[in-house]
Amino acid sequence: MISFKNFILNEDDKESRLSSNDKGVIHEHLVGRELNRLWSHNSEHGHHMSPAAKEQHDKIVEKIGGVNSPEYHNAHNLAVATAQAIHRHVSSQNDVDREHLKTGGQTHWTSKPGDIKRVSGHEESQQENPADIMVRYKDKAGNNKHVGYSLKVAQKKHGHVSVSNPGAKQTDEQLGIKRSGDDATHEDHYENARKELENRHSELKGKTRSEQNTIIKHPKNEMIRKSAEEISVKAIGKIRDEWYEKLQGMDSKALSDHIRKNLLRATPTKTPMYKVTTGGTGNNNSVTIEHPETHHDHILNDHQNITVKKSGNNSIEFQHKHPMTGTVTTFLRHRIKPESTPVISSLKGAAE
Repeated sequence: MISFKNFILNEDDKESRLSSNDKGVIHEHLVGRELNRLWSHNSEHGHHMSPAAKEQHDKIVEKIGGVNSPEYHNAHNLAVATAQAIHRHVSSQNDVDREHLKTGGQTHWTSKPGDIKRVSGHEESQQENPADIMVRYKDKAGNNKHVGYSLKVAQKKHGHVSVSNPGAKQTDEQLGIKRSGDDATHEDHYENARKELENRHSELKGKTRSEQNTIIKHPKNEMIRKSAEEISVKAIGKIRDEWYEKLQGMDSKALSDHIRKNLLRATPTKTPMYKVTTGGTGNNNSVTIEHPETHHDHILNDHQNITVKKSGNNSIEFQHKHPMTGTVTTFLRHRIKPESTPVISSLKGAAE
């Protein structure tokens, strides 16, 4: 319950006093609390939180001025809408004992390693099943059943968030690209970019990455920042082009499998898992629940009509041609960007 591994926000809210992680933790705490309230459990402020989780919750609340602050009220309203949607979803399961659910439903947090096995009995890592919370209910035969939910928050109503955030090195490995060692298959364009930046600006030579980061971010070093951005764009473009060539060379089934497993994370889970995206502000919000494992089946199973396309300098689009109408739609985009400071920080990806 302390960590919130799968919280994703479109961008940090500059006016907020909370980090993206803080917002995610609060969302997770409050959704669980509101679900317990809907199960008719005693769920006054702070109840159904472990001592450590309550302590963290209270520290976050303090940052925003207490439970009566506008920011907390907004988080509360979003959590209420999310919990109500999840409650309806659990109630709609074909095998659920709805009478027992009224008072017997239970919410468990599954953000930490080992939590899923502790709750459901199934051995699954967070990579295999990214559920942040899990609901336990009784089926009509009196057996315990479980369903997991991965919680995500978007800034805008009906907004979209990244499906996954694979690192560039992870994608290299998945595509059979090796950039270091005697058996390297491709140049390490990003490391070469850092060396090029050092050659352009001698004050960066011999410095650690942390020291280089401080120098680049200093207000007086605008020229160095511009160089870093320029060199980074070129390096990312080369990496994107190499990924594109690898994807182009795949047969359609292998391409579909790569999209399903590595980008959409749509592989089967032992415990059913759904993605819940809440967007908007306060009461003007939207909540969408989808089943990642099957949501794109109509496209991925029609893999002969999937193609890849370059987009901009740093992205690859995955497109599908409808077999009946011939209409081509982009259903996924994989974007590459620096985690923070260009050239100095690692590269990350966003499948969105």
